Amino acid sequence: MDIEGAEFGVLRQFVDSALASGAPLPDQISLEVHAASGGAVPGDPAMMSGRGGLRFDGSGLSPLYRSVKSPGELALFGHYLFAAGGYLIADRRDHPVCDACTELALVRVFCAGSGGLSVP
Repeated sequence: MDIEGAEFGVLRQFVDSALASGAPLPDQISLEVHAASGGAVPGDPAMMSGRGGLRFDGSGLSPLYRSVKSPGELALFGHYLFAAGGYLIADRRDHPVCDACTELALVRVFCAGSGGLSVP
């Protein structure tokens, strides 16, 4: 899943809807997480400053980014995915150009409400 910053809302709605309806959740999810999004496009010179992605000047964050997730917000999202859906990060690959992007493979290690870890 690569939906340019919308992954936070989409995954939350997906997990919440599945849990509410009793629909099964997938055992694995692959996605690209965007800690900053909303304007820059791949190949944009602003994304390639330093290692890319987040760049600061005297005025703060590059105006190309309209949505920025803090480390705390990212941690809370990971906690939600684990607590509600039973997902943990199985693999992480940082984007070679964009500091704000990383690819994740999530694996479901337990069924929420089951009381412990198990193979789904």
